[in-house]
Amino acid sequence: MPYDLRPFGNGKYKVCKKNSKKCFSKKPLPKARAEAQMKAIHANTNESLDTNAVGGKLTFAGVHKDNKGYFAKVGYTIAGHEGSKLDLYYKLGQNPDYKFFQIDGRTFEDPHDPETTEALHHFDLSGDDIEMAGQDGYDKVAEVASGFKFEESLSFESFFKTIMERHDNRLLSGCCGAPPSSLSDDICSECGEHAEFESEEE
Repeated sequence: MPYDLRPFGNGKYKVCKKNSKKCFSKKPLPKARAEAQMKAIHANTNESLDTNAVGGKLTFAGVHKDNKGYFAKVGYTIAGHEGSKLDLYYKLGQNPDYKFFQIDGRTFEDPHDPETTEALHHFDLSGDDIEMAGQDGYDKVAEVASGFKFEESLSFESFFKTIMERHDNRLLSGCCGAPPSSLSDDICSECGEHAEFESEEE
């Protein structure tokens, strides 16, 4: 399998892609549950993260604001249920941080909460589907948002226009392969150290 179990203390684990920082649970799980999740991921993806029930079909959908702040949003149209939408939200910042998801506007936080499980079952989805989608959604937000800090003075449109313009011709650090920090163009956004940067196309 292209995945392994990584210990996170207190006898709990996360399922992660081998040789990668990508993990599929927001919170560490008991070992038996993590092992079951790894088997489900392997079966559902057929060795590919892009073929799971939700994640490979997510699209970046812009920015959302509520009383908790600003969030990046990715969405998925639920197959077989015309008009139904699954949306995942990420807190904007130097790196996007998955916070919650919605089904047809109804908000859920824990993909494995009994109430959440019941709602997902109606759409033939599972908590594991949400956790896998969460990782893919993170990647879609990170493609345009990683390394950039949202400034309240910027409108949504200006913020993402700035991100996209810099992303189209972005520089990556020699140490971590990450873009410059929002704090300085000569600081790596991944490790926070001064670094040399080269164009992604080089």
